[in-house]
Amino acid sequence: MSEIERAVHPIQPLKTFPKKLRLRKRNQFLKVQQKGMRLSTESLLVYAYLKKDAFANRIGITASKKVGKAHDRNRIKRLIREAFRQSTLRHGHFWDIVVVAKAENPPCDFLALCQDFEQIASQLSQKEKNFKVSR
Repeated sequence: MSEIERAVHPIQPLKTFPKKLRLRKRNQFLKVQQKGMRLSTESLLVYAYLKKDAFANRIGITASKKVGKAHDRNRIKRLIREAFRQSTLRHGHFWDIVVVAKAENPPCDFLALCQDFEQIASQLSQKEKNFKVSR
């Protein structure tokens, strides 16, 4: 890429969500849900597990059939993923995080999701002092 192209198209931060930043296996989800702490907002239920040997925060997202049809669940998961990507929660200590969309009040507004993630980030920063770090 030439200098002119760099000036016109500055290098953007990573806008994808690579596989190594996601929880993908059932046993990873279960470990976080069983051993982690539980936090709640109006539209999300969040389980967070602090890991000592991790290299970055990882997220797993679930939305049951009670939330809506497949296209609704996929949209909600995309919104949650993007809100997490833009939040301060993505950086910092090494958490494995499972986000569950609540069926009774599914998240539909992106700005509300961003506020939820900032609220979760502040709750985690307060609680991480007391949380036992494990492998």
